[in-house]
Amino acid sequence: MDVVVVSKLSATDWREALKRLCEYAVNNGYAKKTLVDAILNRERRCPTGFPIENHRGVALPHEDVVHAKKPIIIIAKPTNPILFGRIDNAEKEIEALLIILVIVNDVKRHLNTIEKLTPLLKDIKLVEKVREISLPELKQEMLSNLGEEFARFEIVELS
Repeated sequence: MDVVVVSKLSATDWREALKRLCEYAVNNGYAKKTLVDAILNRERRCPTGFPIENHRGVALPHEDVVHAKKPIIIIAKPTNPILFGRIDNAEKEIEALLIILVIVNDVKRHLNTIEKLTPLLKDIKLVEKVREISLPELKQEMLSNLGEEFARFEIVELS
């Protein structure tokens, strides 16, 4: 599985952020074109903002495996927190400090990947650490959480 870190994601809202991340995945061969609309529709119906502390948290958008071509985790660090609907109450919002887009083409692997990312959804200090640490440190953090199952790890900017 590949891991791509978007070091500076510039977006005005969750729609623009997800569209840009999904377009990156499509343009780089990770997903079918159907992913963009599928993710936006799913987020509208079932928000993925996980509250961690007060109104801050992490967004974990994901969609059915039929839209995936090959597996990737895209970890986006927004230049400014982006408002996402809360997973536990769509009427409320969280400021997403990180957006973690999971694209996996196998149901079992999808669930396993989400499970391995769970620590990030519970610990605001860990989220803040991921936002601030360097690429080598982040790579080591991902290795310790996900294991050595990913093939490529790179950093990009979508500003």
